[in-house]
Amino acid sequence: MKGTYHLLSRFMGLTASAGGGLMYCGHILVVMTTPALTEPLRETLDAFEREGEPLTTSEVTAQVDVSRRSTYERLERLVERGYLETKKVGASARVWWLPTSTPDQAGGTAATVRSGDPARRQGAAQSSADPFVRGLLETQRDIVYAFDADGQLCRWNDRLEEVTGYTAAEIRSMEALAFVPDSATEEAAAVVERVLENGERLTVELPLETADGERLPYEYSIAPMTDPDGTITGVTGIARGVSDRNAREHERELERYETLFEESKDVNVVVDETGEFSYLTPSVATVFGYDQEELVGEVGFEYVHPDDREEAMAEFTKMLETPGYEAETEFRFRHGDGSWIVVEALARDLRDDPTINGIVVYTRDVTERRQREQTLERYAGLIDAIGDPVYELDAQGRFTFVNEAFVEYTGYDEAELLGEHVSTGLNEDAIARSEAEIGQLLHDPEGTATLEYEVTTKDGERIPVENRITLLTDDDGRIRGSAGVVRDISDRKRRERELQSRVRQQELITELGRQALDEHEPDALMANAAELVAETLDNEYCGVLDLDASAGRLLLRQGVGWDEGIVGEAAISSVADNSQAAYTLAHEGPVVVEDLTSESRFSGPGLLTSHGVKSGISVVIGSEGEPWGILGTHDTTAKTFSEHDVNFVQSVANVLATAINRHHNEQAIREQREALATLNNLNRIVSDITETVIAKSTREEIEQSVCEALAATGSYEFAWIGEGDLTSEVVEPRVTVGTAGYLDDAEILLDPGDDRGEGPTGRALRTGEVQTTNDSREDARYGPWQELAAEYGFRSSAAIPIVHEETTYGVLNVYADRPNAFESAERRVISRLGEVVGHAIASVERKRALMSEEAVELTFQIRDAFTELDVAVDPAGTISFDAVVPVKDDAFLVYGTATAGARETLTALYDRLPSWERVTFHAEEGASTFELRAVDPPVLSVLTSFGGSFEKGAIEDGDLRMQVHLSPSADVRRFIETVQESYPGMEMVTRQQVARTADRGRSAANVLDESLTDSQRTALEAAFHAGFFEWPRDSSGEEVADSLDIAAPTFHNHLRKAERKLVASVLGAER
Repeated sequence: MKGTYHLLSRFMGLTASAGGGLMYCGHILVVMTTPALTEPLRETLDAFEREGEPLTTSEVTAQVDVSRRSTYERLERLVERGYLETKKVGASARVWWLPTSTPDQAGGTAATVRSGDPARRQGAAQSSADPFVRGLLETQRDIVYAFDADGQLCRWNDRLEEVTGYTAAEIRSMEALAFVPDSATEEAAAVVERVLENGERLTVELPLETADGERLPYEYSIAPMTDPDGTITGVTGIARGVSDRNAREHERELERYETLFEESKDVNVVVDETGEFSYLTPSVATVFGYDQEELVGEVGFEYVHPDDREEAMAEFTKMLETPGYEAETEFRFRHGDGSWIVVEALARDLRDDPTINGIVVYTRDVTERRQREQTLERYAGLIDAIGDPVYELDAQGRFTFVNEAFVEYTGYDEAELLGEHVSTGLNEDAIARSEAEIGQLLHDPEGTATLEYEVTTKDGERIPVENRITLLTDDDGRIRGSAGVVRDISDRKRRERELQSRVRQQELITELGRQALDEHEPDALMANAAELVAETLDNEYCGVLDLDASAGRLLLRQGVGWDEGIVGEAAISSVADNSQAAYTLAHEGPVVVEDLTSESRFSGPGLLTSHGVKSGISVVIGSEGEPWGILGTHDTTAKTFSEHDVNFVQSVANVLATAINRHHNEQAIREQREALATLNNLNRIVSDITETVIAKSTREEIEQSVCEALAATGSYEFAWIGEGDLTSEVVEPRVTVGTAGYLDDAEILLDPGDDRGEGPTGRALRTGEVQTTNDSREDARYGPWQELAAEYGFRSSAAIPIVHEETTYGVLNVYADRPNAFESAERRVISRLGEVVGHAIASVERKRALMSEEAVELTFQIRDAFTELDVAVDPAGTISFDAVVPVKDDAFLVYGTATAGARETLTALYDRLPSWERVTFHAEEGASTFELRAVDPPVLSVLTSFGGSFEKGAIEDGDLRMQVHLSPSADVRRFIETVQESYPGMEMVTRQQVARTADRGRSAANVLDESLTDSQRTALEAAFHAGFFEWPRDSSGEEVADSLDIAAPTFHNHLRKAERKLVASVLGAER
């Protein structure tokens, strides 16, 4: 009940408040006016011309020209407002008519208001003088009331007395809440409190209790009363009985229910306690295949499938025995055509309802649904078995179903997904492509579409998926949505990426291999390989490290990503514990680092840590046993590398190793060819030099010819010979060819403590061995002369000592413009020059000494020689040394005589001195000549190297005395120093210039030195001094040959040739 409250100021002498509420001041009159009708309702009401004349809904519909349903709704609203009355006619029809007393369309009904005291009744009587109000009150059928803030009734109309049966006197003593039953008092009090406290206008339905205890349904419209100041002083309102309205609503609801019940496609039946049908809706014919009359009186359980009957009866019995229980079950029911259909049944016990007086069973054929469910269950089983996420969408793209796998996959709860749009977790591209595919499916609803895109899970993870989509249709073929099966294709995508990466890596390796065949410069290939590896693996750095094992370091030879100036300069240790590269060299296989900060095998080195490296791969270039270096690639983020990535880096390293080896091999072949050409040339040069120096008569000529021959070749830049000055310890040039001004600026010393004495020349003079510099730019010992080397254009040099039988005549220095020029074979060949030149110089020195008319005679003595030589024997007798014959391998044969008492002394010396190899006495006892074989004896070796001759020597009374001759041009002082270095106790007794003796005439000397070979001369002298020419012979030819360590036939051959040359020279001289 809706209305607006007005103060009737004309009747009460009051004014209305702005809000339409009641203002209490003395006497009050309240009226409820019905709101004005809307134009559609007024149009509908105009269809009724006379009061009491009924019209059907169809008749009214024909006059207002709207649908039957709209007309029905308008008529209901007019009934509710009291303008019309209605009743049901027949099973479903209804008529409508104007009541005999109808409120006008502008106003409503009214009633008089009684006052709670005489004064107020007087005011009411005065107000009743108004004809309009009086008429209004006389026709009012609602209760009008007012009560103060204490709940005491102060105003009401006669309708209150008529409805409740209380007299005015009784009402006057009652409170407002007394008209409400106890069960509703609390609710009524709460409503009054809201009005009084908040000034609210409320409408509420509560029961009205009459004097005889009857409870009537009433609707109360309540509003606050205020005084002129606006203070709420009480409550006023109207109460309208709604029994008729509720009845009409119930009747209409029942009509609608009956209509639905009868027209329903479900079968609704009524049975008794045994299950016997007493009523069935007409739909039984279409659903079950039976006429209504055919089943009435039949027991329903007889039509239930035997396998389902027991369960159905048990549920039915439970309903009968349990008040309020509704039996719900599903069973197979025999159709009229003999087939079985699946029925879903719900039974309610309404035996206490007089209108039913039985058990109502609502049944529905769910055969198709059950078949679909079974099909879905099979599909669900398959889906669950597969484990893939599955979803279903409605026509608006909202989720209506997701399986557990979908929930787990996306990370969203089922409740979060259902009702949400499918775009949840998809990017715009995936949404656009999905819409396009579904658009295509609309042209072929039976088809499917497959999409690949990325899904973003609830926690932000992006997962590549494959979605197989199909459209869903209803029974009429209309599209009701779509469904999809989502499959995680992360592994497939990863495999595809890996495969693509592997193919790409193989292509790059192939391309690098082709480049390696075409590229003859390894550094260009290394630089390209480093860039290729870094780009392919998306790493920031890559480097090729060149191993220098002797220096224990790895040079960053080529690379990408490194700080400027690093490549070609930076080096790391190849043995340090903190180096990844060193670790790679020391262990088999590639080394992979995923996070350097947590790496336990090593921690650096600084080259990596200074660049913020966190991860990487390093592999050996070359074989494990003979590594060339390391290929390493690194990144500043921690990452995992696949086995294919590692194999790729190793393959690149293998290509580099092959290319480097090929380059080295090609270079080696070139060098070998060059070396072979140089060697052939050098052999020719050495041969030419050998022939040349033999023909030279002076040392200066020999040295000059050697240097000129070497400098004239295309293999060497220049050559020079120098000798060391023991006093100044400076190496002085003797002969120079092609040196330009090099030696003017180069100072070379003998002192090993000075850097200028550490060059190859100084080392050669000190050691007597060939010394080389392979690369003047790299050899630190060549530091003092590196600038000169660059200026004069040479890279390597050789210092070849000129030596003959322990005598060093100087050093031959040869220079080449190529590095490593004096290695292996070339070094061996050129080293021969030292021996050839030394032998030539010794020969000319010896010849000059022999041909000289004079000699320097030196006499040496060692007092108490046995003590000096640490020989534990008492010297006895005399030992004389008469002649010395040099033989091969730095050995000498010494011939002499020992008295009988000296044999033991000589034997003791033999046992003590390591250079004495063998002593042979020619007589078994007594005085005897002897032959002593000594190998590299100090004094004799030095004497020979100086071109001197042994004259005589003796040991007598424990003292050793020895006399030698040297050429006047020999370096006597150096000879003396050399002898005294070997035997510090040896002192020079005399030095004098003497003339050669006549028995050694020039002719014999010429024969010995010019005609005889060394082997012939040695055989002749050994035979002579060994007593081979005595008779009887002191030594046989075999014995002499044995002492010379040659075969007897060889000895006799040399001896015969020497004798022939000697006899020829004597006979020729006589003629």
